[in-house]
Amino acid sequence: MHNDPICKTINRLLAFFWCYQGMVPKLIWQHPDELKIWQVLGVSEVWALRAVYASGVAEVIFGLLFLFYASKVLHYFNLLGLLFLLLLVMLLLPSTLVQAFNPVIMNLAMMGLSWVYVRYVVSLSRS
Repeated sequence: MHNDPICKTINRLLAFFWCYQGMVPKLIWQHPDELKIWQVLGVSEVWALRAVYASGVAEVIFGLLFLFYASKVLHYFNLLGLLFLLLLVMLLLPSTLVQAFNPVIMNLAMMGLSWVYVRYVVSLSRS
């Protein structure tokens, strides 16, 4: 992990966003939209609850990686993962795209942070 203040700030922000998104709408309070995504895929309500919980745990773990193992590779995974999740929501729950707090804004912002991180690290290596 780069000890540069800009890199640290980006990694801390992404860690917070991923951990928050894993804990609040999935682990602490299972938001209906989180359940609906799994149910649209044909998963029963019981298994949808388990899948939401597992997704939350995975997101918290992924978020913690930004604190303890940040690298360009992790940021590339972040970019691809967020793009995949955004496309998935567009296909399965398009109604969420027009809500006041929607996945488009959050995903694009998080992707932007990873893009800045990668470009910044590349520019540091050239210096």
